[in-house]
Amino acid sequence: MDLRAVESRLLRYAPLFLLVSLVLHVAASLLLDQTQLPSLQSLRGNAPQLISGDLYEFTSWNPDIAAFTTPFTAPPFAAVLLLPLAVVPWGVLRLVWQGVSLVCLWWIVSRAMRVFAMSRAPGGVIGASAWLTWRRRALVATALVLWLEPVRTSLVEGHLSLPLAAVLVTAVTTGRRVLGGVGVGLAAGIKLGAAVAGMYFLATRRFTAAAWAFGAFLATIGIGFFVSAQQSSQFWTTIAGRGERIDPVASVDNQSLRGALSRTLGYDVGTSWPWLLAAVVTAVLAGRALYATIRKGDVLGAVVTVQLLGLLIAPAAWSHEWVWVVPALVWLVCHPMRARPLLASTTVLWTLLMTSYLVHQLQALEPGKVDFSRPWPLAALGWAYPVAALLTLLAVAAGARAAPKVPPVPPLPPGSGQANDIWLRTRVLRGRVSSVLKPQNRLGRRSGRAESASVENAEG
Repeated sequence: MDLRAVESRLLRYAPLFLLVSLVLHVAASLLLDQTQLPSLQSLRGNAPQLISGDLYEFTSWNPDIAAFTTPFTAPPFAAVLLLPLAVVPWGVLRLVWQGVSLVCLWWIVSRAMRVFAMSRAPGGVIGASAWLTWRRRALVATALVLWLEPVRTSLVEGHLSLPLAAVLVTAVTTGRRVLGGVGVGLAAGIKLGAAVAGMYFLATRRFTAAAWAFGAFLATIGIGFFVSAQQSSQFWTTIAGRGERIDPVASVDNQSLRGALSRTLGYDVGTSWPWLLAAVVTAVLAGRALYATIRKGDVLGAVVTVQLLGLLIAPAAWSHEWVWVVPALVWLVCHPMRARPLLASTTVLWTLLMTSYLVHQLQALEPGKVDFSRPWPLAALGWAYPVAALLTLLAVAAGARAAPKVPPVPPLPPGSGQANDIWLRTRVLRGRVSSVLKPQNRLGRRSGRAESASVENAEG
């Protein structure tokens, strides 16, 4: 079977494929009564308590959602941004939020594919026809990953995971240092776990972007203290880092190393020696993967490594926060070494875990969310995401080392000049690709017809 021919036929109907997937998503949500978006309702109900001073004492409860109570766990800056949600009619907000989340999912997939394609293209230059192919692949991939467990959970419960991931994947992959740094800093001001993205800036020696990220994060803290010094002090001294405010650490929904170790050992390990040992091993694996990806210029592999490290060592990593599996699967499926046993088995494992909704199945079987002790089969299955993430770190390191070197960009014909070369690359890197790229000099004027023709021939 000619796989390229099959892909070509599938890509031809990519928009229709995505439309069918969206229709099925809406139908499933209606049939399963998954239209309440409880997390979004909690955010909408909790944020206004910032004004009354009860932000961290108030617990929203909606009688239409049986026993769903979630206290506010984000910094005060997040409450400031979420305040406008309280005045938007619930029916309108629900539809808009779903639309925004779906667009963010497409953007995550599209951006991940774009970054990966550019890292594997000579000089980062990709022709117009190749861009069209990758864009259609992104549509098909979005239709598929829409059904993965973390994505569906985030969509039907109304979490912030997809919008935050879209902001972060854009911030760390943009070439604009200020924009990237500010994006990471603001995201960290909304959810502390997003701060791990700053590690990518440090690892790639983008110190200016890291400084902007730190400055923007401090600005979010300052805004919080300006709005309510008392509630800001309460958050930073007693609430920050306490993942158990949402769910008990023992819950199988917590797929961090701390959660998995606690369920296995029968008590909350906290930051004791079992967790420290596991964290050190994870950091070593992540360090090897980072070193290999940075050496090969594999931007997507490095971003995935940093985010998986953050999820693993976090006090709590709820299943809906594992939407970073989406760019991880993009890397695994698109990588030239994807047929190797380690990469292929990791891809298969993630696919089985994500499509079987294992965490949701285990939640129905666990004896109690607050009970650490449980039968060993349930404790073993509770390692699902951490084991797959550790395998991914090994796969990223192995794949990056074994990947063939990307050839340099072919030199432009004599007479085109360095300025034309810079202009050509900049146009492609910014995504503004036309069918024919004509050279320009530094002043933006087009060069002679002979040079234009030579570049067109080179592009062809």
